[in-house]
Amino acid sequence: MNKDDWDAWIRCALFSYNSSVHSGHGFTPHELVFGRKARIPSEFADKTIAKTFNEYLDETLNRLNTTQAQAR
Repeated sequence: MNKDDWDAWIRCALFSYNSSVHSGHGFTPHELVFGRKARIPSEFADKTIAKTFNEYLDETLNRLNTTQAQAR
C-alpha cells in the first residue's frame, strides 16, 4: 500500500469504523442507523430465512427504536 492507492482501501476503513463500538454510548454507528450489528461476509454462508418480511421489518424497527433511545 502506498499513498496513491488509498481509494482501494476506503471501503475497508469505512466498514471498520461503522462496525466499531463507540465508547460514549456502547453502540456501533451501524447499529444506530440500521438497528442491528453489521454482518460480515462469512455470516451469509448456509443461512435460510425463516421469517416473513413483515416480521423482519417489525423486529428491525423495534431494535432500531430501542438502540437509539438508549444512545440518547
